[in-house]
Amino acid sequence: TMSTSVLNGIDVLEQTGEKATAALIFLHGTGENGKETKEKFVKFMGFMGSGHPYIKVYFPTAKERYLKIRDTVTTFWFNAVRIGPGNEEVDGNVHDANAVTDMIEELIKEIESTGIPRERIAIGGSSQGGMVSIFAAYVRGLKVGAVVGISATFSVFMRQVKMVENSAIPLLSLCGQKDAFIEPGAMNLVWQYFRKHKIPFLPNPFYSVDTS
Repeated sequence: TMSTSVLNGIDVLEQTGEKATAALIFLHGTGENGKETKEKFVKFMGFMGSGHPYIKVYFPTAKERYLKIRDTVTTFWFNAVRIGPGNEEVDGNVHDANAVTDMIEELIKEIESTGIPRERIAIGGSSQGGMVSIFAAYVRGLKVGAVVGISATFSVFMRQVKMVENSAIPLLSLCGQKDAFIEPGAMNLVWQYFRKHKIPFLPNPFYSVDTS
């Protein structure tokens, strides 16, 4: 049984071929859910309303709880509190991130039992979903094939945790220059931090970024 402390169901985008040989676990951002995220995903990926030939995609939905930083009840993966006036002066709840990591690990084990090897299972998400996926792979050291973070900084955890050094898991970190949530400077700081910890990542392939 899946960890029910953080989870309120999973939407699945089935592969179109006979057999799934790879999987992606994709976590939504704050205030979103798996069903909407799945619909957006299909639209953006241009799958013509259906799935990938051999990749099965899982879209978990977080439970609704009280989110301190927004003073509202909504769906989120980890609680967050403001520690200063700056955009990046927010700390994420490490206990929550650990609980989500446990949920991801349980789901990975379920997927493995269907015959898909762990090295062909990627995790990721947008905003909080991406941040907690980065936490799972590079703080907790969860073994996965790859990680994707869309508009996902890591400053919410950088002050509180240590990253695994020299991870072999590749990270794709995407952030638009006109991102509504993240200033480009903030993302560059995060990329510097990943470099320092020797995370093998591809920053922002859609835009020119300063890689100095």
